[in-house]
Amino acid sequence: MECLSKADKVQKKKELRRNLHKLRNLVNSNTAVKVEEQGMNQFRLNVMSASEDGKNYLALIMGALEEKEISFKNANVSRCLGFEMEAVIEVTQAMDSSVLSEIVIQAIESNGGSN
Repeated sequence: MECLSKADKVQKKKELRRNLHKLRNLVNSNTAVKVEEQGMNQFRLNVMSASEDGKNYLALIMGALEEKEISFKNANVSRCLGFEMEAVIEVTQAMDSSVLSEIVIQAIESNGGSN
């Protein structure tokens, strides 16, 4: 068994708290993100949220995906009841659906929209 220094223990504890906070946000979130592979380098992205913060989601999601060089092929967005988006996106590098989901979730959480 490896002995950890006090600084390492503090760092480990901080990391565990961050992960716990992320998990709590996901469990308590009223935002759903679903990503399905649609073929070679294409994915269908569905985002639904009843949150009032949804008015900024489109810009946040587009910005986060563009940073990763992911482009939109088409998208439909509705703000009637919260925020709903269905889009087909294209990636330039190998990526799986869980990575894409995490990018979208982090973009939304950066706005504080995880409530």
